Amino acid sequence: MAATTTLAVVASSLLRQVNSDDVAWQRLLDIWGTHGHEKAWISEDLFVTRYPLYVVLDAIGVVGRRGVNVAAVITNLAAGTAFAAGLVVSGELSRPLRWRLVTAFAVLSLWTTLAWDQVFFSPNTRTLELGLIVLALAWLGVLAARPNPRIGALVGVTALGAFLWLSDPFVLYAVGVPAAIVAAFDLLTPPRRRAGAVVLAVLAVSAFAAQVARWFLELFDVFLRGVAGGARHVTSLSDLPDRARLVLERYAALLGVSGSELTSGPVGSTALAWLRLGLVVLGVVGAVLTVRHWSTASLLARTLVVCIVSSPIAVTLVNVYADPDIVLDRYLAAGLIGVAGLAVVSVDRLSGVAGHAAVVMIAVLVVGVFASNVVSAVEDRDARPDADATALARGARANLWDRVYAYYWLAVRTQQLEPGDPEWIHVECDKGGRLRQMPWHNDTSVLEGRPATIAVALEGLPCTLGDLERAYGPAARTTEIDGRLFAVWETADASPRLRTLT
Repeated sequence: MAATTTLAVVASSLLRQVNSDDVAWQRLLDIWGTHGHEKAWISEDLFVTRYPLYVVLDAIGVVGRRGVNVAAVITNLAAGTAFAAGLVVSGELSRPLRWRLVTAFAVLSLWTTLAWDQVFFSPNTRTLELGLIVLALAWLGVLAARPNPRIGALVGVTALGAFLWLSDPFVLYAVGVPAAIVAAFDLLTPPRRRAGAVVLAVLAVSAFAAQVARWFLELFDVFLRGVAGGARHVTSLSDLPDRARLVLERYAALLGVSGSELTSGPVGSTALAWLRLGLVVLGVVGAVLTVRHWSTASLLARTLVVCIVSSPIAVTLVNVYADPDIVLDRYLAAGLIGVAGLAVVSVDRLSGVAGHAAVVMIAVLVVGVFASNVVSAVEDRDARPDADATALARGARANLWDRVYAYYWLAVRTQQLEPGDPEWIHVECDKGGRLRQMPWHNDTSVLEGRPATIAVALEGLPCTLGDLERAYGPAARTTEIDGRLFAVWETADASPRLRTLT
């Protein structure tokens, strides 16, 4: 797992351009370490699970692009380990563990074949939370099944659940809610009724505790904001067929088994796509086996079955954007881990020729992915996908600017990939040309100080140079760096509001 995960990160990162979301957490730590804290805005997926890691990496100087890659290796490896441990703890796997599971667990290091870039690569995605919630549900299922579960253990799993819901509420919606659905059906079955009540109680208390923790953070001027402003759009009936088709197409693409992947491209890539299809088939087999033995199946296995179905249904019905043609891959992640987990269950359950064939198929898939990543790492070793950000930062430094305002996707990336002066601050602009700090991974303390020269990157902002000059006075000059236009003000001649953004 360590070898395949590390190699996959290296191979994937060579051509992958780091974006602002990847380094947003580094940006916050830099602001707090340099300027202190006044009022901060953080996205609702707070990811407190990995802040200790970020603090350590920052302390030892592993930042920027290298920090993204190191964090991706560590979080993905920790997630895979937690996932494997959850499958063992749940009791779904035969005891003693059979040799074939060594091969099956390798699936967990192959999340690279299941939408590596959009779902599992970046340290800003929720791989770690998904792995930990698998472990938490396995633990909860075992505790709830006991006649007299220990109070201390129940408090522990409740605290873990609250910590995960605080870290990322999406995991509550995508995995916690399916677990609650399973537990609610257990209330209808007398032998499982008490266990179902325990599960529901733990999920409810942990969800409430997470919300209390969010309110508590606001006492310290740390405010959590929803993705896309917290908007949620229900798909209209007229758009539902097209939306469902798009979601299913993305689901297949993320699993690596879309029609184009199975029928076109290099021979090696096509072969890997067919092997991934075999993995998906194993996941479906695991789901069928779980449904057939529903009355004795673990809470975890039954929840994963529900996730496979509920994940695409939820994304089809609800979108954070009004445009039904926009499908965000990361919200299908719960279904993807359901396929991976149930594939391991099916490998454990299958016997005879089918069992041996499944193990051979997964072994070949592991070797094939490893080999393809080796080839990619060699062929792409000289790629420089972030050269534009470096050139932009160095050009701004050569102009001796003290501060640069820019939109989020430009400012955070440039600042963190090439730290130093000038300081890039991400802003928004209204129709009147007035700038304000973007309330997203930001802190008002970053505006301290008295910069002599402030530049504004006009690209990406909805206001024009004329709008800005009406709000802050005429710019001293305009200049272009790497194809991007900047307006520059000497603060002695500009409105003081340009410095304070009030």
